[in-house]
Amino acid sequence: MKELKIYSSEYIMNTPMKPIEYCVDGLISQGLFILAGAPKVGKSWLALDMCLSIAKREKVLGKATSCGHAVYLSLEDSLIRLQNRLYELTDDPSDNLHFAIMAESISNGLPEQIEYCRKRFDDLKIVFIDTLQMVRNESESSYGSDYKELSVLKALADKLGIAIVLVHHTRKCSDSDPFNMISGSTGLSGCVDGSMVLIESKRGSRKAKLYCVGRDIENQEINVVFESSSISNQKDILQKYADEHGFYNTAFYIDDGYTGVDFERPAFKRMIDDVDNGRIGTIITKDLSRLGRNHLHVGLYTEEYFPRRNVRYIAINNNIDSDNPDSSAVDMAAFYNIFNEFHVKDTSRKIKASCVIKSERGQRVASRPPYGYMKSQEDHNKILPNPETALVVKYIFQLCADGLGPAQIAHRLEEEQIYTPAMYEYSQTGNVISNFDTSYPYRWNPTAVANILEDVSYLGHTCNFRFGRASYKDHRKLKLPKSEHKLIENTHEPIIDINIWEIVQRLRQSKRRFTRSGEKSIFAGIVFCADCKQKLYFHRHAREKSENWKFICSSYRKNREQCTMHGIKESHLKEIVLHEIRNVTAFARERTDDFAEYISRESNTAAKKELSEANKKLKKSEKRLAEVGIIFRKLYEDHVLGTIDDDQFRMLSQGYTDEQNQLKAEISDLKHTMQELQSQTANTARFAALAKKYTDITELTQEILHTFVSRIEVHEKLKDDNGSITQEIDIYFTHIGIVK
Repeated sequence: MKELKIYSSEYIMNTPMKPIEYCVDGLISQGLFILAGAPKVGKSWLALDMCLSIAKREKVLGKATSCGHAVYLSLEDSLIRLQNRLYELTDDPSDNLHFAIMAESISNGLPEQIEYCRKRFDDLKIVFIDTLQMVRNESESSYGSDYKELSVLKALADKLGIAIVLVHHTRKCSDSDPFNMISGSTGLSGCVDGSMVLIESKRGSRKAKLYCVGRDIENQEINVVFESSSISNQKDILQKYADEHGFYNTAFYIDDGYTGVDFERPAFKRMIDDVDNGRIGTIITKDLSRLGRNHLHVGLYTEEYFPRRNVRYIAINNNIDSDNPDSSAVDMAAFYNIFNEFHVKDTSRKIKASCVIKSERGQRVASRPPYGYMKSQEDHNKILPNPETALVVKYIFQLCADGLGPAQIAHRLEEEQIYTPAMYEYSQTGNVISNFDTSYPYRWNPTAVANILEDVSYLGHTCNFRFGRASYKDHRKLKLPKSEHKLIENTHEPIIDINIWEIVQRLRQSKRRFTRSGEKSIFAGIVFCADCKQKLYFHRHAREKSENWKFICSSYRKNREQCTMHGIKESHLKEIVLHEIRNVTAFARERTDDFAEYISRESNTAAKKELSEANKKLKKSEKRLAEVGIIFRKLYEDHVLGTIDDDQFRMLSQGYTDEQNQLKAEISDLKHTMQELQSQTANTARFAALAKKYTDITELTQEILHTFVSRIEVHEKLKDDNGSITQEIDIYFTHIGIVK
């Protein structure tokens, strides 16, 4: 047994000991600390600002700092994001501040990596780990496991005489005690030397309160305003310049967080209004880039707009003063502006490259989760179904499966007073999405509904690069072609079942028009003529009974010489299809093995037959296209030789041009059909699973129809010698095709 090493009170009280050192006076001492906050509340910005202030020995949160090296493990960010944040916080880099974007876990080398940093930098003061979850090993979160895991870092901080700060998340639910909101067990708070919880006053307000408690610090509440150090420094420089040069009655116009390429910045526009109204005589900026980073716009303002309104312009660091137009600095202004814009262009290029790398790793590129999802508090690169909005997404898909279009769904959601995605975002975070009007919280846009119905995110997949920008100057959101999309499957938990998804996509692909009386058949979009392959037209008279409503061939309706009627009553079609669905699903459900064998045999025979027919049509069309090409050349030669005049040439060439275009379209369609037939295999397992899901089919609903049927072809009625009339109907079942 190892004996306890015991110290007397006299020894402790009389022995000179090294006083506790603080990285941030009265806030962060040597030891282990937690900085927790909700997602996007600003804790990473605060952490970086603290690191930067310690590295430069500047005050942070109004408190003095001890100068030394700082290491920031930014494990959820890329270098380009860190670069952008540093540009927002400061104009002057520090040799004392160092970064890493990858690190080992606590039990797999992180302590050794931090010890290496301590050896490399003698005066290392602080290490920020952003976030704790990125270096954890334990999957469970009990008091014992949390305490044990963090005690390794606690012992390391004490051994090295440094501060280690763990950036962590808070729970979504609020609590009267902010420290109870720290995610995980109380083992985390119990192990660390101090805890800081950042709570925003109002989402999006850029104002927050930092609650602090610890072993060597007093309990305190600190008001935090998220104004970048860059802005604060600029204000100090500008005010000092104004005081020294006799400029009084000054006012600041601040656009914090806006890009210099954008000249629609609110404060900038307010300044221009004041210029137009004669309220401003002199404009002073730290340098030309602070006026803007578009060389054409900046040149227009400094060389034409301001002089015409007798406004003096001064850029301090560039030594530019419009009252001294002959100075060499003014001659250099155009070059400064070009280099300032180049910086934005280069940053944009780097961000795009970073997004490509992130996508290649299988991660989401979009910063905002799709409606229906939220970011995981443990890993911000992952998304989880939002318990509130995921239900709305499911409801939207179900309404579409029941036969409603995007406009009807939007109207239904508005009637039921369900928040739009923009309003929900505003209610949760305070963030205002562009073109959003809080006066209409329930006014759903049919386009937004259509986008939800087409988004593969709800299947659990990630599709990057669906949208983009025209350039770094043009911030309009553009839809990118599908060839540029990057699909990564099974990246998160799906919200929508694959069956409902496929039903909705089939319904969305087929146009389902209403009749003049406002009626629409559940068969709309999937019933075709067996001979001309055109859709059947839903036909009804205003005074007709519903049992007499019928389908007729659309080709026949347009021109009776093109095809025959192929008429069938909707009521008869419902009976036939319902009967066939019940028979086939019963077969699949009760005799699965026999069913699979039968479908495999039949589908192979049918596929070979269809492939042969399509191949014959393709060869015929390609032969005719070659003939038309020869005719064209002959026609052109006759026209050149004068055998036919201009009018004859125009008339004949137009006819052959139309035929050529039609043949090209036919060939393209046939090649696509053949490709599908060659890759098509009957999926009896999928069909059998659906059959077991729907065991009691008593009525033909929109959902039942589109779950089991993908296409119906109606043949013309035939009358035999005895006067009996028969009509053949081909039903193509989903995943398996025709079942005779």
